[in-house]
Amino acid sequence: MVRSSERGSVVGFIVVGLILAALVLGGVYLTKQYIAGKLKIGGTNVAKVDTKDTTKTDNATDTTEETNAEKQAEKEQAEKAAEEKAAKEAEATKQAEEKKQQEEERAAQAAKDAAAAKKAAEAKQAETNESAKTIPHTGVDSLPQTGPAETLFSAIIVSILLGSIVAYHHSSRVA
Repeated sequence: MVRSSERGSVVGFIVVGLILAALVLGGVYLTKQYIAGKLKIGGTNVAKVDTKDTTKTDNATDTTEETNAEKQAEKEQAEKAAEEKAAKEAEATKQAEEKKQQEEERAAQAAKDAAAAKKAAEAKQAETNESAKTIPHTGVDSLPQTGPAETLFSAIIVSILLGSIVAYHHSSRVA
């Protein structure tokens, strides 16, 4: 029995899926264009405004109006900033030296540990070799083979499973 009424649902599902995929791709494209500043909205080009350019012109007019006291304060701030920067650099080099020394100590400890582990492994290998020499050999080189009883048991299990499936199929069929 063929159900032809479901065919329209599948076609509708495919069409709606394609439309949604196109909308998502279009949205991604428009977002990228907007971010890049290439998209025109309402007849005007939408672009990023660089605030650095506007502040440069404002600063040019302010520098002509500054007084000597303000210039002196700026010089003092610059000197203070330079001293703080030098102090920070000195602290950073000190921390780098301490870190380097700690790494060297760790590397030395790791080398000692590796040497001790190698020595222990060699001692264990020597013990294993000596214990292997003392194990008696039984003369059996292959595994035992299974007999016909194990094969018969597997065949019975498969037959029961297959019979259960056939019985279920016959009982679920509507006459």
